[in-house]
Amino acid sequence: MGSVLEADFRLSLNKDLDVLSASDRVEGLLGYASQDFLSAKVSIEKILHLNDAAKVRHIFDPAVKKQSGELNVRFRHADGRIRCLCLRYEREAAKRGANLVRVLLQDPPRPEPASTVPDHRSI
Repeated sequence: MGSVLEADFRLSLNKDLDVLSASDRVEGLLGYASQDFLSAKVSIEKILHLNDAAKVRHIFDPAVKKQSGELNVRFRHADGRIRCLCLRYEREAAKRGANLVRVLLQDPPRPEPASTVPDHRSI
């Protein structure tokens, strides 16, 4: 079994949703360099699938009280294809007035392959 592709971010929950840190692994997952997110050349919100934008925007809302959670969302990879990913988030205590959230994106778990054991009911 191969390793799980994942990337993590720290975001400031302000109006612009500033990316404070992005792991180098983001390039393997989404095709963009971490510096693209740090410089705001690429925005998480801009590569998010339109049909998933509302549920993700909700977790980035500073007024939301839920501290952590996970959901499956779709992102547009740098090559144009859609990637389905598991987004896990955890809010961090406010530091110097800024609300922060840590986001981990990873390939969703794959179901185990069907067993090759014969069904004994048919014998």
